[in-house]
Amino acid sequence: LSGKAYRFKAPGWLKWNKQTEAYDTIPEKVMSIKRLFELANMGIGVRGITKRLNTEHVLTIGTYNGDKIKSGNWSCVVVAGLIHSQKVLGVNANVSPPVKMYPQVISDEVYYAAKAKVDQRRTGRFFGRNSDEGRNLFLHLAACKKCGRLMSWHGIKTGNERRNPETAGSRGGTGARGGK
Repeated sequence: LSGKAYRFKAPGWLKWNKQTEAYDTIPEKVMSIKRLFELANMGIGVRGITKRLNTEHVLTIGTYNGDKIKSGNWSCVVVAGLIHSQKVLGVNANVSPPVKMYPQVISDEVYYAAKAKVDQRRTGRFFGRNSDEGRNLFLHLAACKKCGRLMSWHGIKTGNERRNPETAGSRGGTGARGGK
C-alpha cells in the first residue's frame, strides 16, 4: 500500500473529501446512527428500534440518488445490519484482512454493548406476517402422488385482491407467463 487513502463506496454517513483525500462524516446522518445505538442500548429490539426511528422521523442513511422513488423509512434489515456491522467503528470488511479505513462514529463500548443487548434478545425463531389471513395447514407437508413434490402456495397480490394461483402462468396455469 502506498499510504494514500483507497477509495471504496463509502457507507451512507460518509462522503469523500477531494481536498483532504479522506472520508468526512455527514453530521445529520451520524446523529441518526447515534440514536439507533442509543435505542439499542436501552434494550429495544431491532423491530422496536425500526418503529421508533420511523415514528421519530429520524433521517435515514441511504445514499440513493436515482430517479425512482425511495422510501424514507428505516427497515429492520438496515437497522440489524448497522448493529452487526463494524463499519460504524471505521472497519472496512470488504478487504482481506479487514482494515480500519473510515472515521469511527460510535465508540467501541457503545457498539459492543448495543450488539450484545440485541443478540441477547434473539430467540432463534423467525416470524412471518402479522395477519389474520387463513393459512393452509398442509403447506410443505402434503406431497403430490405423481411427482413427490411438496405442496406450496403461490399467491400473487394485485391491489386488494389475490389472483388465483391456477392462472399464474409458469407455475402451472394459463396466464401471461406462458403456462398451459
